[in-house]
Amino acid sequence: VQGLPAATFEGTVTDKTGSGVDAVTVSVDDGSTQLGETTTAADGTYSVEAFQRGGITDDTDVTLSVSAANIADNSTTVTWVAGNTETGVDFSVQRVDPHTVSGNVTDENGDTVDNVDIEATSGGSTVATDTTGNNGDYSVSFSVADGLSNDDTVTIAASGNNLDSGDSQDVTFSPGTTST
Repeated sequence: VQGLPAATFEGTVTDKTGSGVDAVTVSVDDGSTQLGETTTAADGTYSVEAFQRGGITDDTDVTLSVSAANIADNSTTVTWVAGNTETGVDFSVQRVDPHTVSGNVTDENGDTVDNVDIEATSGGSTVATDTTGNNGDYSVSFSVADGLSNDDTVTIAASGNNLDSGDSQDVTFSPGTTST
């Protein structure tokens, strides 16, 4: 908003591995009025101007928030001062992208097997299920919303339709990953 005093906030949004997260919306508000908004660059950096509106004065606490479909929302309180640039307002966020495992179930002759139950478990809890179709294909997806953390072991097990017990594979949970 041209002509209004502004404060600037700069920082980086990274995931738990330290990688920058792009396309994250960074917004500043005072609880009732949005003062500014921007989107992170490819390396996760941002610079957002928060314009003086709605009774904002120097030394007013405002909320700086980050949000995107692939991360858990996060926010922090910062102090608005006209003409000030506050650097180092960084966020470490949890990715919530799903990890997808897909595959094909075949018998000992290499023929596809339909109607096989697929169960993904971690720590004794089921995190996803599927049943193979006519072509033996399956796909299961799971995320931090299922109670998983980076590097958790998820066991993908097939059962039914005369399969041997113990037909399973372990995968290491990593948000945003596709495994076969």
